[in-house]
Amino acid sequence: MNREEVRQRIEAIGLVPAIRVFSHEDAVFAAAAICQAGIPIVEVTMTVPGAIELIGQLVRTQPDVIVGAGTVFDVASAEQCIGAGVKFLTSTGLDLDIVKIAERKRL
Repeated sequence: MNREEVRQRIEAIGLVPAIRVFSHEDAVFAAAAICQAGIPIVEVTMTVPGAIELIGQLVRTQPDVIVGAGTVFDVASAEQCIGAGVKFLTSTGLDLDIVKIAERKRL
């Protein structure tokens, strides 16, 4: 799925559920609940313990779900998220280095 298709799906869905919990287990539960509710998009924040592993797991096991990463604060985290298969990145502020990496990776 290219970035225009991702953008269109996000626009059609109309919301991006963000998972921001204090344990990996709660994050797995939240992601499963979102998917079972028929919402084919989820943002895993980097504040979740084991966020990169969860992102990779969701990308592998839920191929019809758009998985993104939130609260991405630095380039290294952005690169790890991209390596795990995210389709979008969000951050709490504008970081041009993260934007450049996302552009380069066609997110």
